[in-house]
Amino acid sequence: MNVAFDASAILGRSGIERYSRELIKGLLRNNLVDGVTLAASDDDQKKVSSYFAPFSAAHVIECIPGERRLGAPLRGLMRMVQRRRMSRAFAGSDIVHLLAPGKVIPRQRPVV
Repeated sequence: MNVAFDASAILGRSGIERYSRELIKGLLRNNLVDGVTLAASDDDQKKVSSYFAPFSAAHVIECIPGERRLGAPLRGLMRMVQRRRMSRAFAGSDIVHLLAPGKVIPRQRPVV
């Protein structure tokens, strides 16, 4: 099984961020999945890649543009772009796990 994660909520010190990192590492360490796709923002891609570098089954894809980059009036447009990019990035995944509330939900995939 290939699992995709929205990696925008894995960096930092909060409980959900720690839970997210440990969940992904546990799946990879125990070979419970065939592969993991992590969708990261352009700002976080290098950090996320370095964190999961020991795991060859983890693939980090920069596909989430900053939602606030164009300002509040165009937030809807940015969410549409995020949804399209995430849907393309997660095309080979069996399931998508969103790690934080209020995130963009990619279409045509089972979502947790």
